[in-house]
Amino acid sequence: VLDLLLRQKPALTMYNSDGTIERMAAGEVAMHQQWNGAFHRAHAQRASLEYIYPKEGIRLFIDNFAIPRDASNVKEA
Repeated sequence: VLDLLLRQKPALTMYNSDGTIERMAAGEVAMHQQWNGAFHRAHAQRASLEYIYPKEGIRLFIDNFAIPRDASNVKEA
């Protein structure tokens, strides 16, 4: 794994999931793997951003949540 990471180093800025919206909005990175909701928040700050899918397509996309039946505060959940 270390060998693979070292070979990728010249082409990468970082592996990091913190601050993705801010980095995209500021133009600090040219490409980023991003959830669509985070993309929309970044796009509101930088209209030139584009959300794209690989030309090969994607297998699956799921964005959901569940609230337990016995949640103590359903409104806050």
